[in-house]
Amino acid sequence: THPHTHTKLSCMLCRGFSAVRSAVFRGPPAWTTCSGQLRSTALHAPGHRPESTPARAVSMAATLSTSFDTPRGRTYKDAVEALNQLQSNSAALARQRATGGRDMSKSIPETIAFLNRTGLKVADLQDLNVIHIAGTKGKGSTAAFSSSILQQHGLRVGLFTSPHLIEARERIRIDGAPISPELFADMFWKTFDPLMASGADNMPAYFRFLTLMAFHTFLDQKVDAVVLEVGMGGTYDATNIVSQPVVCGIASLGFDHLSILGNTLPEIAAAKAGIMKPGVPVVTLPQRADAMATLVRHAADVGCELRLAPSLDSYPGGKDATLALKGDHHRWNASLALQLAHTWLCKQGVLTAAEGTSGKVAELPTTVDSSADGVALAPSFTVSPLMQIALASCVWPGRSQVIERPGITYYVDGAHTPESTQACADWFSVAAGKCTPGCPRVMIFNCGGDRDAAALLQPYAALHAGGLPFTHAAFCPNVVSQKRSYTDQSNMMVSAVCLDQQPEKARSAWLQLTADGPPCAMAQVRSIEDTVAWIESLRPSVGPDDRIQVLVSGSLHLIGGMLLSLGCEVV
Repeated sequence: THPHTHTKLSCMLCRGFSAVRSAVFRGPPAWTTCSGQLRSTALHAPGHRPESTPARAVSMAATLSTSFDTPRGRTYKDAVEALNQLQSNSAALARQRATGGRDMSKSIPETIAFLNRTGLKVADLQDLNVIHIAGTKGKGSTAAFSSSILQQHGLRVGLFTSPHLIEARERIRIDGAPISPELFADMFWKTFDPLMASGADNMPAYFRFLTLMAFHTFLDQKVDAVVLEVGMGGTYDATNIVSQPVVCGIASLGFDHLSILGNTLPEIAAAKAGIMKPGVPVVTLPQRADAMATLVRHAADVGCELRLAPSLDSYPGGKDATLALKGDHHRWNASLALQLAHTWLCKQGVLTAAEGTSGKVAELPTTVDSSADGVALAPSFTVSPLMQIALASCVWPGRSQVIERPGITYYVDGAHTPESTQACADWFSVAAGKCTPGCPRVMIFNCGGDRDAAALLQPYAALHAGGLPFTHAAFCPNVVSQKRSYTDQSNMMVSAVCLDQQPEKARSAWLQLTADGPPCAMAQVRSIEDTVAWIESLRPSVGPDDRIQVLVSGSLHLIGGMLLSLGCEVV
């Protein structure tokens, strides 16, 4: 429950609020409207405000020394607070984007040096038996499916992904579950302490540190296999210090992180292909022709075999497979995961050699340029009962997720590229296509400051104009609460100015995209908790048997805050 009442909003609803096209609301607690440009107020929660100065007031070394010279506990909360100090601030990220990622060239040797300072060598990572997965969209889902398949074959499996949704410990999983707060704290300090002791003025940044910590955790816990999701790109990613994975996967490619990876799809494909290693098999999905050509050239240069995962329906038993993650795009992710897990199981001697036909030319879907022909189709095999169970029981929150609350159904998906928001729109149109006429249908949206809000919103605008209109749309920053701070949700990588501007840019884009469509009332809200309260305030306007439909999309950070605000458990 929320302490604020919504008398102003309720009155607006009574006066025909659903017909208002461009109202902007700031609250609760203070709901206001205006017809012009909104003058923003502070959008950050206490303890959340990123630094907007060109550089930190003190160096990271001084910050760390100040923090850790004083007596402190070594709990999970202490560990996350220390971890947050390793975040690159918004100014540092802006400098990196300005160089086009050129200063990333030292990333791999630096990461290896950090690994050595923690007491490990690259050779030690061979014991992890890694499946390494890159891609623009679907790589996390593919990783989760792959982990689930290996688990069903009786293996102890480590899974490293990013970002987290609710708590940082979600990034490091064993047998599908986030490691416990106690284990997280233990492994954090075992990784952190030797780094501090050997050079507090030279500490790895947030993601790089977590990568090192994940390696330590998986070795300590004696896992049989590790599924390793690339953070960004591939060539210079911290995960790419693994020199000899068992198999590599490249999920669907699209446009994201353009300032770092490049402005063209071939450039992005080249960055993702950087995880390829000599003699290590690589499986990918259908790609645009120029991207596929880049992958083919890179595989030839590196000296590895590149194959194409077939459609899930082409496997014996694949057509009848039920997936925990809904949407046609996840059926492709599941196929890639089947290929990666099956290759791992065969190479490690858990299963006999793959059955099926090899060497066939890939039969690409009609949406993919036929000039990608010639990539060998990976052999299909029977989707065994264990694999069927793995695909049906995979847990991967925040992706094609449906959350039921009294009178409200939330459709939650972390889509944050134009391709993935299109996939999300396709999923939502099927999942939410049937509802009682006149029931509110709400879109909650936010996106990163460097992303094109109009491009991300276009598929939802098409739904709005094409028979599945949104009666309301709300735009809020990736800030959970104005009243309290959450350590795991702290984010210094986005400036306060950017936090301020994101919702307004998205609102303006939506207003332009839907100018000729059905009426849509718009709210610009200060926090995710306030957004949930606003949605709850709509419930009196619907009948007892009707349900408000809410689509939440555009940012995994928004999704995490929404799950937290809805009281979802960490799973």
